Amino acid sequence: QLSNRENRTEEDWGNLLTETYQKCDETSRQNILSFLGCPLANVILRPDAQPGPQVKDSQQAWQELKEFLRLLKGESKFFSSHPSLCVHECLKDQFFFPAWDKDDDGKLEEAKKLYRQGKDLPQILHLICESIACNPIVEEKWRYLGGALVASGQPKDAAIAYVQALRLSPQNDKAWEGLQKACEKAGWSKHAEGLRWYLMLNAN
Repeated sequence: QLSNRENRTEEDWGNLLTETYQKCDETSRQNILSFLGCPLANVILRPDAQPGPQVKDSQQAWQELKEFLRLLKGESKFFSSHPSLCVHECLKDQFFFPAWDKDDDGKLEEAKKLYRQGKDLPQILHLICESIACNPIVEEKWRYLGGALVASGQPKDAAIAYVQALRLSPQNDKAWEGLQKACEKAGWSKHAEGLRWYLMLNAN
């Protein structure tokens, strides 16, 4: 059914994928995400599972995922220079953060104010990183970090931040949209397109 592409509009595909997705068990849903070219979504939603089987013509998507995982595990210059962000814990089942009990002294709010004004990106990044170091288990902080990294021309690092946000809040549409845009700007075209379809599935 999926291979019959004749006369199908994008809306037709969206409806068909939604109907198929809703009927599937969990394993089949992972396969659909792989089919769409965004196995990274599997890693976010099922961190305890191995990535799903490779499907035909999805080699580029899997190469993009491998690059992302390399960055996550130490090749990102930004996160390597900010070890207090604990980003290496991002894809684990449990977070192993110490108990943070101190407030971030309004650093996130200050960063958000500067962000809305569209100025001083280095200071915005500094404030957000300090806020995360004080308390890293707040989804909004990682989402704002992702936005600031995209704005500063670091979309691949932004994708890492958005994935961390999604590990904390897997149903957050703004974080999924941010990840989709970051992948697009990073040149991860298969994931960008696949996540666009995934957002459509969620919307339906």
